[in-house]
Amino acid sequence: MERKLILGLLSAILVLMTVLAVVAAPAKKIPILVAGPPAQWFVYPAVLATSELITRKTNLELTVRSYGGALAIVQAVIAKEASIGSGPKDSSWAQAYGAYGDFTGKQAQKNLRATVVYNSFIDILMVPAKTNIKSVADLKGKKVAWFTNESNEWTQALLRVNGLDSDKDIVKVPVGSYSEAVREIIMGRIDAAELAPAQPTAMELSEAVGPLRLLPVPPDKFARLQKEYPKLFGGATQIYIKKGYMPHIEIKEPTPTYVFPVTVCTREDVSEDIIYNYTKAWLNNIDQIKALAEALKEFGPDMIKTPSAMPYHNGAIKALKEAGMWTDEMQKVHNAALSR
Repeated sequence: MERKLILGLLSAILVLMTVLAVVAAPAKKIPILVAGPPAQWFVYPAVLATSELITRKTNLELTVRSYGGALAIVQAVIAKEASIGSGPKDSSWAQAYGAYGDFTGKQAQKNLRATVVYNSFIDILMVPAKTNIKSVADLKGKKVAWFTNESNEWTQALLRVNGLDSDKDIVKVPVGSYSEAVREIIMGRIDAAELAPAQPTAMELSEAVGPLRLLPVPPDKFARLQKEYPKLFGGATQIYIKKGYMPHIEIKEPTPTYVFPVTVCTREDVSEDIIYNYTKAWLNNIDQIKALAEALKEFGPDMIKTPSAMPYHNGAIKALKEAGMWTDEMQKVHNAALSR
């Protein structure tokens, strides 16, 4: 009897120890691959830093893999190589979603979804400030970079609303990349190129030729762009760049231009719980995230509430609503995107 009692007690202790071990064991993290940008992109440090923070704060184990550019990042998410993609501007995702621009003739990727807007992106025609080119209209007869590996729809639209025909009024100079366009400007073989002022390529150009000038997009031209090219500029916002914006950009008076949101995107088939936890980590750690990288210093409620041109993932919507950051305008744009 006593022996049975001892055996029973030992058995109970073993069961209790097993239960305690299971309870004490850390929950296994869910591995998530993030398709990130090339190391030279302005947002690259932000993608790395936020992924590391979210890994610490959630049950997700985020690993960032650098891809060669916007199209490669978007394609990695479409092909299910990665569950999340970060780096390209919102319109790059919208092109894949709607099968236009760089995705013309391809299948529309209606399963792509937005999670959170964390940055803004300017991609605009630029020239060395020492030239006498002060507007897009001044490019008549000038040599303009014409990309062979990317769509030139933005440049064509900017030229058109300023009264220029890209086939008649400018000299197209074929280039394979932004870096090549910069080299051609430095060598004097190109007058202007579509560049992003925050990217290292623009800084490299400024080191060689001096300060750069953004060719302005006044409100009337911006209104035409949105009306005549809703797929390209529908998600853009009009802003004025002020003096002191960036050391390598010459701004003598406020310069009107436009800005696109930069959105982290995923697919509809990725678990709602995963995207809810991922998005919630962004929303619950705003102050920490703002301090992680230069590209994140403007991150906050205003940036988050900038509507993406993409429909949002249900998990993201849940997190945004809980945080009080889901607006009527976001719902409107979301519904319009789903109905396209």
